[in-house]
Amino acid sequence: MRTSLLIASALLAGAGAASAQAMQPLPMLAFEHLELDASALGSLALGSGKTLPQRRYRISSAFNYEMRPLVLYRDGARYGAVINDRFMLHLLAAYALTSRLELGLKDPVIARQAGADLSTAGFSSPSSAAAAAPGLGARDALLRAEAGAPVDLAAEFGQELPLGSGSSLTRDEGPSATPKLLASRQLGPVLVSVELGTRLRKAVSLAQDRVGSHLEIGASAVTDAVAERVRLELILRGTTPYTALPSALEVPLVTRLDVVLAGAGWTSAEAVRRLVSTQAGEPYDATELHRDLARLRGLGILYDVSAHLDGSRVEIEATDRWSLLPVLEFHRGGGRTTTQVGVTDHNAFGKLFTLYGELSSNAEVPFLGGDRIGSFVYAEIPRVFGTPLTPFLSWRRDFLDFAAFSPAGPGYVYDRARYAVRGELRYELSHLVSLTAGVEDRKDRYRTSIVSRAPGTEPSATDTVSALAGVQVGYIEELISQQRGTEVRVLTEAAQSGELTTTVQARGYFQPAERHNLCLQALLQNTTSRSESFLFHAGGAREIRGFIDSYFTGALMARVNAEWRIDVLRKTLLRMPFIGQLAAFADGGYVGRRGGAVAGLDYDGPILSGGLGLRGIPVPFARVALRIDVAAGIVPQRTVDVSFSAQQFF
Repeated sequence: MRTSLLIASALLAGAGAASAQAMQPLPMLAFEHLELDASALGSLALGSGKTLPQRRYRISSAFNYEMRPLVLYRDGARYGAVINDRFMLHLLAAYALTSRLELGLKDPVIARQAGADLSTAGFSSPSSAAAAAPGLGARDALLRAEAGAPVDLAAEFGQELPLGSGSSLTRDEGPSATPKLLASRQLGPVLVSVELGTRLRKAVSLAQDRVGSHLEIGASAVTDAVAERVRLELILRGTTPYTALPSALEVPLVTRLDVVLAGAGWTSAEAVRRLVSTQAGEPYDATELHRDLARLRGLGILYDVSAHLDGSRVEIEATDRWSLLPVLEFHRGGGRTTTQVGVTDHNAFGKLFTLYGELSSNAEVPFLGGDRIGSFVYAEIPRVFGTPLTPFLSWRRDFLDFAAFSPAGPGYVYDRARYAVRGELRYELSHLVSLTAGVEDRKDRYRTSIVSRAPGTEPSATDTVSALAGVQVGYIEELISQQRGTEVRVLTEAAQSGELTTTVQARGYFQPAERHNLCLQALLQNTTSRSESFLFHAGGAREIRGFIDSYFTGALMARVNAEWRIDVLRKTLLRMPFIGQLAAFADGGYVGRRGGAVAGLDYDGPILSGGLGLRGIPVPFARVALRIDVAAGIVPQRTVDVSFSAQQFF
C-alpha cells in the first residue's frame, strides 16, 4: 500500500469530526516518493551492491516534480489535493573511505509546493517551501564480484536527521533510519540490482490510523550500451507498511488487565504487565495483543500463553518454568578442553529479566591454574520500566587457545586473553522492528601456548573501542519443545582504529506437521580487518558440527544450518513432564579471506557436515534441552565429532 493512500484515508476518517473543531496541523511525517542513490553506480534511483573505488567521490544534484501525490477524499469523492504540485531539489555526495566502505550525504529541499485550501476539513496547509530532513549513510561491501563472489553484496545503513520544517511533510517526528541489503550482478551489458530494506521511524497517529515503519523492496536493470552518453534504466519499487489499519473507527478501551499464572516458577503478574503494550485505559488492539503474547513466548520462560477478551477486560493466562539453573559446558579446542561452570536465571526474582554468571577454565585440569580462570557476567532487562527499551550490559574475561590446523592435526597454538565490557540498548520501534545501539571496549593479549606442537609467532595485542548499531526485523516464539517465526538481524561494529565488521543473521522456524519442527539459520560475517582479534571462527558445538572448535578462521564467514526436529516421546518421568526429540541436521558454509590468519585450517572454500542427534527437554525447566549430536565432517575433510550441550544448537 502506498503511503499516500494511507495518509489520505486517515485524513478522510478525521475530516468530518475536524470540521467542527479548531484547525489542526498536518502530521510531522516525511512524505517523499523519490529516493536517489548518492554514488549512482547502478541506478540513479535504486542502490546497488557496488561501492566507489577508494578515495573517489561523486557530487551530484537532481530535480523532480510531483503532481497531486497526496489527495484527500470524502465519502468516495475527491475533496481536494493536500499537495497538488511539488518541486524538489536533491543535493547528493558520496565518498569512499576505503575500497569497501562508502559514506553518503543527501540534502533534499522543497523549492515549491502548493495544495488546496483544506480549512473546511479542519486541516492546515503545508508550507510552500522548506528544507527537508538531511540524511547520512554508510555502505559496506560484504562480497565483491571482482574477488570471485557470485554477486556484489553490500549492507547499508542510512540515518535521517530530525531537522527541517515540521509543517511541510518533509521530516519525521524523531530520528528515522533505513538499513538495507543490496545485491548486484552484471549480466552481459545489463547490471541487475536488488534492494531489500526497511524504513524505521516513529509511528504517528492520523485520526484512527497510524503511519510508521515499512518494508521496502526494489529491483533495477541498467544499461549504457544503447548509445554514447545514454543510459536506460528500468526500476521497480514497492513498500509494505508494518502498522496495521483498524477495522472500525470505534475502538473499545481496556478497563482491566488480569494476569493468571500457573507452573513451577514464581513469575510476578506485574512483570508480565511490564512486557505487554496492552494496558488498562488504552484502546483495545487485537494485533498488539497478539504481538504481546508472542513477546511473552519469546522469553522461553512462559508456555501455554493465551488471552481472551471479556467485554472490556483482557485476561492473559500462562504457565511458567523454573529458571534458576546451573551452567555446565565442555568444548574441545585446539590444545585443551574449555570448561564452563556457573548459574543463570532468565527470570531473576520473578521479574522476567536475566542475570548470568560463569567461570571458565582452559587449563589441562579444569580450574587448577588460577591465571587461566575466566569469567563472564551479563544482565538484560526486557522493556525496562514498561518502556520499549531493553538495556544489556556484560563483562567478559576469557582465556582460550587457538591452533593452526593441518590435515595431520594442530600445530602452532597460541593463548588469547580477552577483556571486554559491552553495553547495548535495544529500542522496540514497532511490533516487528527493533533498533540496537551500543559500545564495546575490548583488549586482547596473546602468547605462545605451552602445548604448542610447532614454532610460531603470536598475534599482536589489540586495544579497541567499537560503536555498535543494529536492527532486528521479525521475532521468534519459544513453544514448549519447538519454535516458530522468522527474524533477520543486522549488526555493524565500527572500531576506532578503522575496522568495520558486519553480521547478518536470518532464522526461520516452521511446523510442517504436528510434532515436527524445521529450523533454518543463515549467517554472514565480514570484517575489513586482517587482525586476528577481528577474525571469525567456526567449528565445534556452536557453529558447524563435525569439526572441533575454531577449525576454520577467516575475515569472511558464511554459515547455513538446517535441522529437522521430531518430538518422539512425551511422557512423565519422575513426576516431571519430559519430551524426547530426534534430530537430523546439515551444517555448511564458506570461509574466505584468511589473509595473514594464524589460527584455523589454511583453507578457503566451502564447508559441509551432517549428522543425527538426540534431545531431552524437561518441560518445567526454562531453556533446557539436553543435547547429544554425532556429526560427520564431509568438506573439506572427513571427520567425526560428538558434542554435548544443555541447549538447542540454535
